[in-house]
Amino acid sequence: DAINAFFDGTLVGEFQANVQQDEFSVSIKTEKLLKLKPFDNNSEYAQNPVVFRAINETRKVVNAIVQKYGAPNAMNIEIASELNKSFDTRQKISTQQNKNEKERKNAIKQISLITGLDEREIRPQYIERYLLGELQGWRCMYSNEEITNKKEAILNKGKQYEIDHIVPFSRILDDTLNNKALVLARENQKKGARTPLMYLSAEKEKEFKQRVNKLFKGNKITEKKYRCFMLESLVGED
Repeated sequence: DAINAFFDGTLVGEFQANVQQDEFSVSIKTEKLLKLKPFDNNSEYAQNPVVFRAINETRKVVNAIVQKYGAPNAMNIEIASELNKSFDTRQKISTQQNKNEKERKNAIKQISLITGLDEREIRPQYIERYLLGELQGWRCMYSNEEITNKKEAILNKGKQYEIDHIVPFSRILDDTLNNKALVLARENQKKGARTPLMYLSAEKEKEFKQRVNKLFKGNKITEKKYRCFMLESLVGED
């Protein structure tokens, strides 16, 4: 083509410039064709705000990739589990999260009043101890002895109190509050790598179950925490 253009009287530089311009124009047109167009607000996707937002953000990412690297040969897309949940389920999760955040903020204020610490000095473990103490009515979950010194239980300077994994962490790998209890250090040492029902005496076990049932019926603890408290054996929990 370049030779023919030369014989037709076109300068070589001019011919190359025309070719580059044509290639650039084709590239721009191709890129526009490859890019995903914005979705119509009246489309079916718009009926679900979560889905619409996720797809629209994906569109922007894909277009940025096309613009920089060209069209990909393939794309693997993982759908977030949240998209599969119903509106009611997501609403419940959101409500619980808001509730947890309010409890956390209130805990920080109360801990500051109890300990004299500035709110900025309050550590996550202090909040955890306070929340467990409140949940348990400031009593050791295993012995039912009253926790009279809340400041000590929260800061644990004297190492009198410990947060115990109700079911040994090595068994179920659960480090959430659903598997934790605030207890006297000596009670935790007695319990060891067992469940509460495996170490409590028959008399204490009966009283313990009554307290756990009361907490559960009063919606103070989750079903998961209830099951942890009531687990009688570690057989089959590996």
